[in-house]
Amino acid sequence: MHAGYIIGQADASNWQWLLNQGFAVAVVFTLGYVIYKLGIWVGGNIFIPIRDAGIAHLQTTTDTMREIGKTLTDQHAAIKRLDERIGQLDLRIGKINDSERT
Repeated sequence: MHAGYIIGQADASNWQWLLNQGFAVAVVFTLGYVIYKLGIWVGGNIFIPIRDAGIAHLQTTTDTMREIGKTLTDQHAAIKRLDERIGQLDLRIGKINDSERT
């Protein structure tokens, strides 16, 4: 800065200095602030709901898998009972066939 320069003067050199120095710095700070606020908004309105939906999906999947496991256990028990009954019927049919042969 030269000796005759006063910040409050309204002449062309003041505007030139402002455009060359201060305005560029103000734009950089403004862009930084806008990017910061945009990041906060994107995080709160996009990333957090996606995360919450993913967690809810995992919980639903966990509940579904538990229900499927319970159903498979019940089916396994029913198949065992049917196998025992079929085995008993096979023995009865075998006895009937043996009695018819004699």
